[in-house]
Amino acid sequence: MGSWGRRPPFWLYAVSLPLAFAAARVIRQPSPARTREKLPPLPWRTFRTPAAVTLAGGLVFYVLVVELSYVLDGIGATATATVGLLSAAGSLATAIAAYLFPRLAKPGPAATIPATFVLCGLGILVLAPASSVPVVVLGAVVTGLGNGLLLPALLTRALGRRHHRPLPGLLVVGAAALLLALVVFGGSRLSGTR
Repeated sequence: MGSWGRRPPFWLYAVSLPLAFAAARVIRQPSPARTREKLPPLPWRTFRTPAAVTLAGGLVFYVLVVELSYVLDGIGATATATVGLLSAAGSLATAIAAYLFPRLAKPGPAATIPATFVLCGLGILVLAPASSVPVVVLGAVVTGLGNGLLLPALLTRALGRRHHRPLPGLLVVGAAALLLALVVFGGSRLSGTR
């Protein structure tokens, strides 16, 4: 599909629109429980650090996605099949690391997040001066492994915060997930525009 140009993969995303309308019709919302008590305010200050770290994570995460094809072009690997295969190697490493995340995350986010940034950084440092396909593959796989651990680690950190005041769980999780999505999207925009 990539050999047809850069737009056809995005056309594939259009499949999600009818699915979204179908889901809206099929999935029923539970009736809200009426309560008279006022909800406490969200503790936005506790979201600042995770949001800043997640913004940096969004920047780092998208480096491989955005820059790999340019690195390959720079070393003369321009065939669509080659670019696709090498991109798939990085993506496979991402999927494998994400699968292994529960086993590797036992030390907790305080150790996992810095380790993922180090792993991504090492992969990017291998990619930057790469002058051959095997070096690019190595850099893509190392960066992909870091990427696969990065998003689950950031999500664990963002949603795993303990608050000294009881807040409605779903409200806090929803706000944290929305904030996480916004800063990851912001990171992708900052890192991916050319």
